[in-house]
Amino acid sequence: AVLQAASGKYAENQLAAQLLAAKLNVAAGASTCQSVNDAIAHAGALLVQISYTGPPSAKVGSTSPLRADVLATASTLDRYNNGLIC
Repeated sequence: AVLQAASGKYAENQLAAQLLAAKLNVAAGASTCQSVNDAIAHAGALLVQISYTGPPSAKVGSTSPLRADVLATASTLDRYNNGLIC
């Protein structure tokens, strides 16, 4: 369900999908680096902070003070998941 709801419309769903993919990549033996390890930990903390329980979710709207942080963290994980960093 998380990967199917990875639309950029809902920032927290995008973050959750990228976090899941990153964790699966790490578990599969993909190389990692400190910035990605930090992003993985931060993503988890952000999802806990908003009490994310999975889609559907619309907790981080366009006016949320967390939106920029959620999207930046998702972007870092997206770059990792696509082999652009580490």
